[in-house]
This record gives sequence, C-alpha cells and structure tokens, in this order.
Amino acid sequence: MTFSFSEGILEYDTAATSVQRTACKKTLRDACRQIFTQDKRGKRRAAALAVKPSKPHKTKHVHDKKKIHRGRHLIFTLRHSNSALCQKREYVVCPLAPKVARQGRSSGPESFFETLPHAERFLKKGSHVAAVDGSRALHKCAEALQVPSAHGVAHLRKVFTPLSTIPKKGLDAATLKLLRDMCAGPAPTVAKETRDSFKLTGGDNVAESLAGVTKHELRRLSKHRGTVDRIEHRNILAAHWIHKNPGLSNVLRALKVHKDKCRGCRKPTDAFARPLWQD
Repeated sequence: MTFSFSEGILEYDTAATSVQRTACKKTLRDACRQIFTQDKRGKRRAAALAVKPSKPHKTKHVHDKKKIHRGRHLIFTLRHSNSALCQKREYVVCPLAPKVARQGRSSGPESFFETLPHAERFLKKGSHVAAVDGSRALHKCAEALQVPSAHGVAHLRKVFTPLSTIPKKGLDAATLKLLRDMCAGPAPTVAKETRDSFKLTGGDNVAESLAGVTKHELRRLSKHRGTVDRIEHRNILAAHWIHKNPGLSNVLRALKVHKDKCRGCRKPTDAFARPLWQD
C-alpha cells in the first residue's frame, strides 16, 4: 500500500546526521559510486518527464575529497490540509546517498536528480503546493512536476517565513480550486486571493524542525557526529519511532519484536560450536 498525503501545503527538505572526516580511497570511491547510482536513477525519471537537465557541476578528482556526509535524508511533511493546520503530524523520511566534499566545506546543496524520484512519489499536481527553502533543486522538482512552489526563503538574510506570491497565470483548474479552498474557511485563512495571484506563507520550518528531531535523538544515542554506521538510515527511522512512541515499554516491545524475528537463528555464543557445513 502506497502512502499519500492529503491535499494542502507540502514541505520537504534534506538533512545529514554525521560527517566522516577521515576516509580511505576505497571508502571515497564507494560513496561516489552510490551518488552516481542515485543520480542515474534520477536522470531516467527526468528523461521520462522531459525535463531539461542542468549544467553539470565541475568537480575535482575523488582523491582530492576527504570528507563524507552520511545519514542524508529527505523529509516530507504536510503543513496545512486545505484551510486547516495539520494537528496529526504525518511525515515521510526518504534515504539519500552519502555525499563527498573537501575538508572545510559543507555538504553543499542537494542535487535535482537525487531528489526528483522521491518528490515524484509524494508531490502531486493539483493536490499540493510545495513549500521549500531556497534550494534550486527542490524548486526545480516542483516545477518538473507542475506543482507551484512558494519562493522567498533566504537563510543569509534571516528570512525563513516569507510572504510568497503564486501567480494565477499558468495554473490548472485543480490547483486553482486547491488554492481557493485555502482562502476559504474561518479567519485567519491559509492563503489570500488577489486579482491575479495568491499570497501565502512560504518556508519549510516544519520540515526543518523534524530534521532537528532526528539529530537530537541520534545525539542522545551517541550516533550524531563523527560516527560511521552501516545502518545509519535505519538508525534515523528508529530515532523518529522513539520520538513518536516514547517510553520504556515501547522500547521493550521493539526488543521483543527483534527477538521474535531472530528466533531460530544461531546464537553468537554458538557460532563456532560446529562447522557451517553441518547445518
């Protein structure tokens, strides 16, 4: 069963949880190979949507790069459902490949090709209005899927919740109905309609706060900064599950489920009790 968001303003943003500052050449090549495979999948989807690709970024050789940003993920969450603020917070966390960067630099913006396949699954034309930060790739995903997006976020100027304007020109009938439904209802309404446009609040503060939840929970588990873990994305999902289901009883229930799944497997203490060919 495929999950889908209800109609409204859909926020999405990317985040990373850990940085591997020292890595051998083989590890760097493996990380670059994962990025290449992920972008290749995105290029196929862009070709299917007849989207003109952007100019490729000029990068140096792999051996000049020393740092790997791991635990990268893309968060989708619904801020407003039609004309009401969402009380039940539903969100989706999608894993992204690690990103290689030189020492002293951040991971940089996300690419269009790595975010397009995920955006295509949840961002629907006529059902959503995209609310993202100033990332060109995220805005281009909305443009490729023919979904209007709220512009105006500028982190350097400390503008996080701007008043965005969406022109009526070029909008389809379903999107016009969606935006007019946001203008209806009791005050204060989600959007305001003018003669030739709609005005609404932009920004992705809800998605940013969920990224903060991820880092806070992983920090409590000592898995946030310089740690390298092969199950880093599963740790992210576990952190969100613990945040939504706090309490010792839920943790013990999760351990019970894990124990039931492992029933019938060989115990670590009996790993060398008899040869493997006798199983």
